[in-house]
Parts: sequence; C-alpha cells; structure tokens
Amino acid sequence: MYDLTNKKTDIACGVLICDGKSFDKFPRYIASTVQEKLKYINNGSVCSKIFKKELFSNIQFPEDKLYFEDNPVLLKILCNANKVSFNPSAKYIYFINEASITRNKDYSKEQKRINDSMIILDKIKEWASSYNKEIYDLIMMTIGKILFIPTLYAKDPSYCQKIKKIYNEQQINQLVMPNNMFIQNIFSIKKTKDKKYRIVTILGLKFKICRNVKEIYDIVYSIGSDCGCASNLIKFDLRKTSGPFDWLREASFEQRFNVLMTDFKDFLNKDDLKFMEKDHNAKLQDNVCDYYYNKRTNFEFLHDFKAGKSLDETFYDVKEKYTRRINRFIDNILNKKRILLVWYSLYEQLDYDLILKCHKMYCEKVNKAVDLLIVENDESIKEDMLNIIKLNSNIFIYRGKFKDNISLVDGSYKQCKKVFSNFYLKENTRLIKKFFCIKRSARYKVIKIFGIKIKIKRKY
Repeated sequence: MYDLTNKKTDIACGVLICDGKSFDKFPRYIASTVQEKLKYINNGSVCSKIFKKELFSNIQFPEDKLYFEDNPVLLKILCNANKVSFNPSAKYIYFINEASITRNKDYSKEQKRINDSMIILDKIKEWASSYNKEIYDLIMMTIGKILFIPTLYAKDPSYCQKIKKIYNEQQINQLVMPNNMFIQNIFSIKKTKDKKYRIVTILGLKFKICRNVKEIYDIVYSIGSDCGCASNLIKFDLRKTSGPFDWLREASFEQRFNVLMTDFKDFLNKDDLKFMEKDHNAKLQDNVCDYYYNKRTNFEFLHDFKAGKSLDETFYDVKEKYTRRINRFIDNILNKKRILLVWYSLYEQLDYDLILKCHKMYCEKVNKAVDLLIVENDESIKEDMLNIIKLNSNIFIYRGKFKDNISLVDGSYKQCKKVFSNFYLKENTRLIKKFFCIKRSARYKVIKIFGIKIKIKRKY
C-alpha cells in the first residue's frame, strides 16, 4: 500500500476488497475541499488508507467497545487533512472471520449494532455542528451512508422505525435511506452465476428470465454508411463511446474495411482534403461546419470543420479528435471480448461474397470473431416486414422498408426498433426501464412499475 503515498497529501486511499467485492469506487484524483474528500467515502473503515501520524496528535479512537468506532475518527481526520489522494487500485484485501463479532448473527449483537450506531451518530452530530450548514449536512449525509444497515432495514421493522425516528428527531434532511434500498424492496434484478438468466424480483415474486447471451456485447461500433447508423445506436442505447466512422459518409463498405485493415494509416492527412461546396437545395444542411472531401479514402467530413475558419485553423483540432477515437477503437477491438460492428444503409444492398470476404480478413487480422450486423433498405419487402439472413454464426443481415419521409437519415423508428432492440450492451438499463423507472421533478418523484405510476413528494 505504500505506493499510494504522496508527499503532497496527508492521506492516501485505496480500494477495499471484502468477500471478493469492492467497497469503494472512485477515480484517481487529489481532493482538497471537504466536499471532494467526502464525495467517494462509502464505508467508514480506516483500512485501505494510509495516514500521516501527525493527524492523530489530537484525535483518538473511542475507548468504549463500540461498533463503527473508526467512523468518527475517519471523518474528523478527513476534514482536518490538507489534501487526500484517491487511487482506484485494489490495495487492501479484507479477510472475513466467520467467528468475529461483526459476522455474529445473534440478535442481541444486532441490537448492540443498532445502539452503537445511534451513539456514534450523536457523537458525530455534536462534532459536525461546529461547521457551517453545508458542511454539516454533507458530513451527516456521509455518515448516514456508512451507518445505515440495509439487511436490518429490510428484515427488522423495529430497526426501520428507530432509523426513521432518529432522522425526524434530529432533522437531518439529507440523511435519508439510500435511494436504491426502497427500490430493491420493490424491484431487483440479479444475474445467475452462469450469466444465462436474470432473477427478477417484483414485490417478493421471483421470475427467472432467460438471457440471449449471443446478442449481448461489450462494445458496439458504427462503420457506416452515414450518420444514420450512429444516430440509431444512440437512440437504442447501443453506443458507449464515439467511433471514427460515426459521422462520415460516402466511402463504401469495402473502402472502410480497407481502412480497418491498415489500422487507419493515412486516414486523415491535410493534403488529401478538398473543400466541398454545399448543395443549398439539400433538405439537410449542417450550417455550423464546412464540408471537406478526402481524396485518398473517399470520406466526406460534414460535421467536423467549423464554418468560417480556414483548414489551417481547424485541421489539427480535428486530427487530434480522430486520433483519440481511432486509438480507443483499436484498443477496444483488441481487448473487448464481444464486439459488434454495424453497417446501416438506406440506399444500397451489399453483395454477400463481399461481406464474407471483408469480415473474414478483419477477423483474421484481429485474431478474434467480431460480429457484424448489416441493416439495409429493401423496397421489395412488404411494409412492417423484415427479411433476416444469417450468413454465418457472426454475420446478421436485416432487410426491410427502412426509408421514412419523417427522418431522412435515421429511417423508420418503428422498423429500426425491431432490429436494434434485439441487441444489448452489457450493463444496459434498457430492459430494466421497461419494467421500472424513476423520474424526478423539482417537487416530486414519479415511480413507474409495470405502467403503474406512483407520485411521491420529495423532502427538502
């Protein structure tokens, strides 16, 4: 843990691992204000942290045998420290002793935990009252997260009543039960170990839902043919990050795979760019940007170069943006397990042999099976129908009437939904939102469960 220490900081915090699970989640950064220091404190343990000994000159641990005895000490030291560094690395593995007092399931021990948590809360309330209201509320909100015992709140009605009473008596407005606790008592989703099923619990009733693992991906990228593909990925929660092909048009399917095969060599050179005059009769225009055509790669850049500025003024910012996107794309392709590339076109249908050839070459290059989704407009297919073709285990082709007079680039929302709703990103909340969601306004929370809306007045 000593590699966390920094001469410029008084405290270094790492991630605490207990029973294979992380208790902390924070980025690498240095905090100097009280707000920054307490932002990512989710547990009151002094484990996984290194302190300068001078911080303990006027602070001692409580002599009484209390649960949570390190909580007030940690908060005081954090507030007194000049700077605190946070490192997201797992540096402290907590050994679980089933015979320890904290793991003891005896009800009398649970009662002691409740009583001790109330004693600690009083001690911290008294100490925090010396700060202004903003800091006081922040401290009390932080200790609320730490002292709150979810298992007891869910199982013990008396504990639930005591907690609510304490909150009301002490008028700690921000000290409320974590939002997800109320939600979990009504609705929760858990994955099975083999990740083939999700156990959905609704008001105590459990449902086992089979997951189609084949269609769940770590990353999804647009490869064209124009902006409509990336726009649909955003619309259907399939786009985690920007890709190099998202807002480019004109270059063919084969030309794009040639770029992929060369790792984007000479993808954007200043000498290859030619200014394009805008077609003022076109229905869609980007008036914020000038248009440029790449003579080498056949790409058209319509949304990158700011209008009214010369190429010399804008090129290097655009180059830096695409370099960043390309590096991230290559890194994700090499390191992610399940990858989906998407081609969406309203104006052409690709030859099967060309698709198979380009796909095979690229999979051999990256040394892994990359899935490919082709979505194409076909006017010969009946309205609202889809023709689904599976060229092999990794290539899916959907053809139908996708052209739409309302959305000239994105195409028919109804038809696109039939296609893209079959594909998911890992940790995607789209499925959950169908069953359960919370919307917030200035005065109310609206909880929707299977179409039933519950309106709850927010407390301040």
